[in-house]
Amino acid sequence: MTTNPKNHDVILPTPIMMDGELRINDLLLAEMLGFVKPFNIRNLIRRHLEYLEKFGTVFTVKTVTRGQRGTEFFLTEEQASYIGMLSQTPKAAEGRIALIKASRNACHLTIDCWAGLGLLSF
Repeated sequence: MTTNPKNHDVILPTPIMMDGELRINDLLLAEMLGFVKPFNIRNLIRRHLEYLEKFGTVFTVKTVTRGQRGTEFFLTEEQASYIGMLSQTPKAAEGRIALIKASRNACHLTIDCWAGLGLLSF
């Protein structure tokens, strides 16, 4: 995990490269969003899997933790943003701000970008 240089209170999960695309581990995202029980993020991901897949494949890895089988999720930036928008934890607002700023840096939110996202029409 890395500290956001502009806001040292917000910790951003370190993305990893999977199949040529940067992805964020679900439990690291849960920690950033302030989930009291980080594994609960997986229930949220499962409930919204159909919508997350509109942003691309949701990568999964089967795991065994303390004898319990589970599924670890690796989300793209768009998928992580979607989950961040749904999360209702006290730190979720901070997480949403960090994710939006990260997206803004990539897009710069120009008029062309807004129009490309379908948020403006001429």
